Amino acid sequence: MIIRLRERLRALRHDSESGFTLIELLISIGLSLIVMIVVGNIMLQSFRTETQVRTTSEATSLGQTIAADIQTGVRNSSAVAWSSTSAGELLVATSNNAAGTASCPRRGWYFASANGGKFYARTSAAAITAPVTGADFKTWRLVAEGIGKDGTSLFFTTSGASVAINYKITTSDNNPARFSTTVISRGTSLEINQCP
Repeated sequence: MIIRLRERLRALRHDSESGFTLIELLISIGLSLIVMIVVGNIMLQSFRTETQVRTTSEATSLGQTIAADIQTGVRNSSAVAWSSTSAGELLVATSNNAAGTASCPRRGWYFASANGGKFYARTSAAAITAPVTGADFKTWRLVAEGIGKDGTSLFFTTSGASVAINYKITTSDNNPARFSTTVISRGTSLEINQCP
């Protein structure tokens, strides 16, 4: 009897060490798939979030650079001129010397509403006019594309020595970064008579 019991124990031990059953394999595969789907969704969402944060950050950085450039030019100017055409808006800042003549390069910014909105900048010793032809645009530096007016009828709004700027930069996820600022020219202060 003890011999039979030993033989049965050996047989049971041998059977239990032979591997997994089909049901155990199916359960482990199912659990592995569930874990992989959950982890995959988390990774996919993190990639989407990273892309959204990156594009918003790039748009914000570009918008701040545009605003800072306009603020510096207008603040250091003695005269600001704005004009509008059906194709876009032009803002020109001029610095005059004590005699009242232009002593520093003029700075100009042009917003073209066509083709998704483009923003240009230019510095020139000569008078700055709005670009009309392709040759005119070659003298301007393209700063941004995908830029537009933000809920106002005008990109630039001037009132005396004050310039208000309202714009948005569209990101790849159609969540625009919005900018609104006002800058005032220092007019005839001593700082104006020195080229920036």
